[in-house]
Amino acid sequence: MSNVKITVLMPVYNGGKYIAEAIESILKQTFTDFELLIINDGSTDNSEDVIKNMNDPRIRYLKNATNLGLIRTLNIGINESGGKYIARMDQDDVSLPNRLEMQYDFMEKNQNIGISGGWAKTIGERSGNVVKKYTNPEDIKANLLFESAFIHPTVIMRKSSIISNKLYFDENFIHAEDKELWERASTFFPMANLNKFLLKYRVHGTGISHVYSEMQRKSGDKTIIRTLKRLSIDPSEQEIIIHKSTNIPKGFSQEYFLKKINKWFNKLIDENKDKKFFDDGSLLKILERRWLLICYNLSGQGFIAWKKYKSSSFGKSPNKSDYIFILKFIVRCALKKPPGEPIF
Repeated sequence: MSNVKITVLMPVYNGGKYIAEAIESILKQTFTDFELLIINDGSTDNSEDVIKNMNDPRIRYLKNATNLGLIRTLNIGINESGGKYIARMDQDDVSLPNRLEMQYDFMEKNQNIGISGGWAKTIGERSGNVVKKYTNPEDIKANLLFESAFIHPTVIMRKSSIISNKLYFDENFIHAEDKELWERASTFFPMANLNKFLLKYRVHGTGISHVYSEMQRKSGDKTIIRTLKRLSIDPSEQEIIIHKSTNIPKGFSQEYFLKKINKWFNKLIDENKDKKFFDDGSLLKILERRWLLICYNLSGQGFIAWKKYKSSSFGKSPNKSDYIFILKFIVRCALKKPPGEPIF
């Protein structure tokens, strides 16, 4: 199928348990000018039977001769896609009915945006959690210092921007290939997230972050190091640990870690003033939020945690968007309840 507005790209590997629901959620979209490109990456379960039983002309089915892995399959899908936009979809998630309509409208109205995504709610083992991401392009770029810009299966990409900048997934960053691509893409064009829920995101024990956590960590660290080098910072192993931690790292005293993280944040600000890679205001916003989260994780200590939060320059002028989180922090401090424990 060619000349469609959107190609929905869905790689499949042994997805028979949930794939029918995932496919149905795309076929029932309010936006109809799309192809659903399903690439079977050598499944050994009943995935192929389920797919072939889904009778809809908008489905285009391809099958790898052997299992090539997610990254190579995604890159095949990019080249095979016929749409102006490429929307990602995973085999075990559920897209909300107006997802594609909202994303198409947004991308058409914002021609400078190369990639966008949205928010999600979890289903499965941790059902009901809300997963949000920053929406402002400069905030998204600055937050790539710490975490992925998108919930991957909510992403829609402008194909012309992907092809012209050769933005394929990199096999050197296995299990963190998405975060790596978003970081690289941020050097070419702005990216955004809709402040709308687009997806039901399934969490289960066979997910990548559970099964391949160590490999994912190593690939993620490589991405962080590359981002820091854009600020002319070549981090030591200890600095990487400090940079990534929102809890006191093993082998660190609390006072030592809090002192070091403040020094590290100030270093990021100083280097960025010289390099101008991130928007200064967005970088400060991200660091202030990070400091808030670090101190929030100490709330079981009571108001000592609050005093530590306010003792730093990163706790002096919190963003309005963090006020509700700060209120939760204060309540937990008053009750000496650490995160994870019910307040009442």
